Amino acid sequence: MSKLKTLCLAITASLLLAISGWAQAADFFKSGNTKFRKGDYDGAIADYTKAIELNPQNADAFYNRGVAKERRRDYDGAIADYSKYIELNPRDADAFDKRGWVKLQKRDYDGAIVDYTKASELNPKWEYFYVNRGESKNGKGDYDGAIADYTRAIELYPGLKEKVLPLIEKVRQQLKP
Repeated sequence: MSKLKTLCLAITASLLLAISGWAQAADFFKSGNTKFRKGDYDGAIADYTKAIELNPQNADAFYNRGVAKERRRDYDGAIADYSKYIELNPRDADAFDKRGWVKLQKRDYDGAIVDYTKASELNPKWEYFYVNRGESKNGKGDYDGAIADYTRAIELYPGLKEKVLPLIEKVRQQLKP
C-alpha cells in the first residue's frame, strides 16, 4: 500500500472517530439537559462532564455544568466552568453576569464588580448588570458607586424603579452618620 493511501486511511479513520466522539458528546449533553430540567443536578453534572471529555471545545456543556454546579452551591466549580466557557466565548455578556452572580454569593465583591463591568461593556443596555454591580458595590461599602449603578439601571429600564428605589434608600441609610 502506498504511503499516500495509508495517510488517507489514517485521516479518514481519525475523522470518523472525531465525528463519533462529537455525536456521543451531543447525546450526553442532551441527557444532561434532561436531567437538569428534572432537578437531577448531580446526574446532569456527570453527563455534562462526559460531554466535555468527548469534546473539550463544547462551550455550552461548560456553561450548563456551571449552572448545575451553581444550583448545588458548588460555587468554586461553577466559577471554574463559567471561566472556561468565557475562555471559549469571550464576548458573551451573560456568562460574565452568571460568574459575577456566583462571586457575589461568595462575597467576592471585587471579582463580581469586574465581571459585571465586563458584562456591561459587552451589553451596555442590560439593566440587571447595573443592579447586580450595585449590589456588589454596596457589599463592598462603595455606597456612592452602588447608588450610581442603581440609578443607571432605572435610566435604562424605568420599570425597575419600584424594585430599585428601595435599594437606593437602603444604601442612603447606610451613608447617614
